[in-house]
Amino acid sequence: MAKDATVISLFPVPGNQRAKVHSKKFLATPPHRKSVMFDHLGTAPHFSRGAEIYSEGEQARYLYRVISGTVRACNLLVDGRRQVTEFFFAGDSFGFGAVGEQLASAQAVSDVVVMRYPFAALQRLSETDPYISRRLHEIALRSLARARSHMLLARKTAHERVASFLLEISDRTGCGSHIVLPMTRHDIADYLGLTTETVSRTISAMSRSGMIRLLASSHQIDLIDHQALEAARAGDDTGKSRAMKTDSRRKSLWI
Repeated sequence: MAKDATVISLFPVPGNQRAKVHSKKFLATPPHRKSVMFDHLGTAPHFSRGAEIYSEGEQARYLYRVISGTVRACNLLVDGRRQVTEFFFAGDSFGFGAVGEQLASAQAVSDVVVMRYPFAALQRLSETDPYISRRLHEIALRSLARARSHMLLARKTAHERVASFLLEISDRTGCGSHIVLPMTRHDIADYLGLTTETVSRTISAMSRSGMIRLLASSHQIDLIDHQALEAARAGDDTGKSRAMKTDSRRKSLWI
């Protein structure tokens, strides 16, 4: 997946070296150098695994970009259940598009480093610089596209949802056929709208059918049958019977 690295560089400038970006100087700067200057607007906080980056309903003051680690966005329903609405990986931007307050909480799935940019400064630059305005618009469009893709999962079977998720991780992290899942089974279940048991059974069935290979680490998976996985993502569940066949003598689940 294309990254918006030209908008916000991955090279943060230490706090004591940050300088105020003047509009005239910024406007006169070639686009390929603006990303470096852009970092002068931001800070680079670190968050430990499980830490909250911001909470649902909190005033939306910053745009964030993941430098390393994984972040999840989630909401708590009135009955106490949790819904994970999105995962963000290195290069992804989040916290953008909320009007007034954050629509979800953001939490560190692993140890995370982010770049954090104040909305007020971004807005001032976007009003005077078409380059920045266009790039921020692209970030917003990518966010909407991911939200639409996640919404469509509700119309899919468990098999199709899990296949879609595995391919999404591969596509968004650029890791090819070998994927690493930093999130827990519970995180995946809350993202896909399934139970943890269903996620485990589905992945175990996919492994037995040869669609995927589970490695020694429960968080690492090799994607083997890309054609079957892509068919499932597209909503063609013809391979489901093969993938979901279970040997009554083998009841092991993916953990």
